Amino acid sequence: MRMYINENESGKYDHLSEKEQLELIIKDPNNISYISNISVQLQLKIVKMNPWLLRNIVEKIGEENVPEMIKLASVRKDSYAINCLKNPSKQVQLEVVIDNVINILSIKNPDDEVAFYCIISHPELLRRRFKNMKIPHGYFQNLPIRVQEMLIEFDPVFLMLIENLNPSLKSKFSNYYNTFKNY
Repeated sequence: MRMYINENESGKYDHLSEKEQLELIIKDPNNISYISNISVQLQLKIVKMNPWLLRNIVEKIGEENVPEMIKLASVRKDSYAINCLKNPSKQVQLEVVIDNVINILSIKNPDDEVAFYCIISHPELLRRRFKNMKIPHGYFQNLPIRVQEMLIEFDPVFLMLIENLNPSLKSKFSNYYNTFKNY
């Protein structure tokens, strides 16, 4: 949701120094809306001070216009700040899950490689419950065929761990599948 303000007030704080602008934002994060061109340096200072202010920056200039280094700085400070982004890049997703694989549950549509990394790090994520956390239904149960294949090639045991294994993979890896099925 974008903020809409009176056009006459849009550049209200543009004449101030970056330091003064930062002080105003510290007092009230909504003051971001009164700065027409937020410099990258100011954005960086803002998210280092409070990573959740990434949301205000995204609302002001649009997620696609926020530099990757600002997004990364924000999630490095607080991995849950990824919730401020609708479409985080693979690099931002990896930064968040490297901190803690459970953070993948904060990502609505994780990149295939990010999902692969998390599952090989903690195969128990394929269960519906993980460390007393209920995993959203279908989160890992309907893995794309590409991820399923990557997992099986990494370790054939995943043939038995993946609930909705694609039928084409069952036949492709039938020698393993039949061996495991008999156990």
